Amino acid sequence: PIASAATYFTAPGPVAPSHLQAAGLSTADPMQPYSPQSFTPIAAPNSHEPVIGPVENRVPVGAAQAGNVSTEDLSSAIPDDVQTATKAATSRARQAFDRRIIVLVGLLLIGLVGTVVSLTLYQRSKQPALAENDQEQERSSESASSGANSSKPSRPTTSQTPKQTTKPKAKPKPEPEPEKPKPEPKPEPEKPKPEPKPEPEKPKPKPEPKKPKPSTPLQPAELASLKMGLKTARQALSDGDFKLSENELTKVKPLARFPAQLAAWQRLEQLRFYRQAFDQQLRQAIAGLEGGSEIKISESTILAVVEVSKTSLTVRIAGKNRKYLIEELRPGIAVAIIKQSYDLNEANIQAILGAYVATLKTADAEDLAKANEYWQAAIAKGADLHDLTMILQDDYDQLKLDQ
Repeated sequence: PIASAATYFTAPGPVAPSHLQAAGLSTADPMQPYSPQSFTPIAAPNSHEPVIGPVENRVPVGAAQAGNVSTEDLSSAIPDDVQTATKAATSRARQAFDRRIIVLVGLLLIGLVGTVVSLTLYQRSKQPALAENDQEQERSSESASSGANSSKPSRPTTSQTPKQTTKPKAKPKPEPEPEKPKPEPKPEPEKPKPEPKPEPEKPKPKPEPKKPKPSTPLQPAELASLKMGLKTARQALSDGDFKLSENELTKVKPLARFPAQLAAWQRLEQLRFYRQAFDQQLRQAIAGLEGGSEIKISESTILAVVEVSKTSLTVRIAGKNRKYLIEELRPGIAVAIIKQSYDLNEANIQAILGAYVATLKTADAEDLAKANEYWQAAIAKGADLHDLTMILQDDYDQLKLDQ
């Protein structure tokens, strides 16, 4: 049957058997198309179906597989031109494969060389930093070893201590000897010059003393303003209004042009200064007091401090608490606080005590006498009070236009 003959075409390249070559198949290319008219139809036994090829050349498949039919050497049956073409194709394939292998090996070599070069350059760039680290480690190890040697004076054995290679110190270059100074020639003694004769000094003319310009007498209105300003300033001190007193004295100062007028103004200005200083010292002393402190008025009278603030003082008198504003404090309590808070041997303390007593609203002859005592004590201790004690007799109505 036709199907049994298909086993000869299972693999490419084999040559058709001889009984099929006669039927019109080509020996060069088994897959070449053929002409069916070249086959001779033969009737198979016991069948009316035609078969291809001569009966004598048809071999059953089972017989070929059983080995009854001798197999031909297929390699010897392949034509020479086919074998040459096949070898050429195989050679070209091998050459292409070899070229790919060569290219791959070349790329690997190039990558390897580039890696080696980059590592070399990286190591060279790191060498200075490594050298510095090594030097620092050597220094730290040397310092540590020196510290350990200083703390442990025991001598190490030769097996424990490594040999230290010390470089020989370079010999210092000899310093050049300083050049010897050349002997200087001795100066010749100078001949003494004749001293000039002193000329008699010409008497210098003495400067003539400047004559004071005569002051023009005050006008009656100006004298009245001067008197009123001095009286207002004096009364402001008794009221504790130091700002008003200062302003009045500043306003009338240009009017005090004659000696008596100027002396009266200076005494009142000095009284204002010491009276305002007393008020400042009193407030500081009160701020230093605390609840439970004592104020000694006399040997038999002692007050207990109950409460202290910036503007007031509360004390206990005769079993009752009394609150006083600082500017309305009783004179005896104010003087007692100053005496126990400051050194009475200081001249300024005596001066401010006299100014306070002299400017009291209720000052009488006894108080004015006490103020004079304080001022005399201050003068004895070196205070420059000028003629402040005369202020107790000042009467500004007695001032005149030209005195």
